Amino acid sequence: LGVDSVGEDCRNQEYLLSSLDTFFVVIYLSELVLKNYTFGIRRFWSTRVNQFDALLILLSLCALILTSVADSVASGCDPTVPGSSTATMSNSTHANHSLNRIASLVGVFRVLRVFRVASVLVNHVTR
Repeated sequence: LGVDSVGEDCRNQEYLLSSLDTFFVVIYLSELVLKNYTFGIRRFWSTRVNQFDALLILLSLCALILTSVADSVASGCDPTVPGSSTATMSNSTHANHSLNRIASLVGVFRVLRVFRVASVLVNHVTR
């Protein structure tokens, strides 16, 4: 998102966006699990739309995990070892930048879900 802020406002907005992102990933992941249970695994995975949804949800989950790891690295902590602070500033900055770029790329795929839902709605309305 193109949000310009400084200081405390920026941290608050980042926290809000991160919380909303986590909330929606959990909702969509729950939807994926419920659809698998309701339709059955074979029927659910037989349609391309459901396969595409599952791919986007899994990519969103990966982006959420990568963002969490990037935040841990940026703070100087090794996310695999509780309580450690072994990363140097230059390494953590580079790793944070790389992980954020990957997470942003995954975000592009998540936008595709919106377009898919919109096209389904348009096709449904025009019938």
